[in-house]
Amino acid sequence: ATRLSGQSLAVPGDKWPALVAVSLFNITGWHVCSAFGVSFMASGRASLLAFTMPLWASILAVFVLGEALTARRAVALGLGMAGIGVLLSDQFGGLAAAPVGYAFMLGAALTWAVGTMIQKRVAWNMPTVAVAGWKPALPAEQQRSPPKRQQP
Repeated sequence: ATRLSGQSLAVPGDKWPALVAVSLFNITGWHVCSAFGVSFMASGRASLLAFTMPLWASILAVFVLGEALTARRAVALGLGMAGIGVLLSDQFGGLAAAPVGYAFMLGAALTWAVGTMIQKRVAWNMPTVAVAGWKPALPAEQQRSPPKRQQP
């Protein structure tokens, strides 16, 4: 889409570290944590925990981006967390018995939230669709490229 609209896919040299960090958190961290999390718990419960990422992003935004924690936002966060608590309340026994799945799924939500904070802090100076296209391309390239052998 970027190429078809005549926009550049080029990443400014000083943006590569941020792009790699966003990619690691939003793509790699998310997929690794959610893949392991789903293997340790029911997929429906796992998805509830995974998609708490907007709650964590809103909380992190107060500290990382300096966004105001207004009364309206605080009430919304409280209601969101209460809703998740109600939906998972019958599973709290499972948390004590097998916390690994819960930890991975919360890790997935938190990695996505951290990636979002990094992305919002950077003045990209490039089309948003190019940033979005590069994020999954970087981990895919790491999987495609064989590791380089070191010479003795």
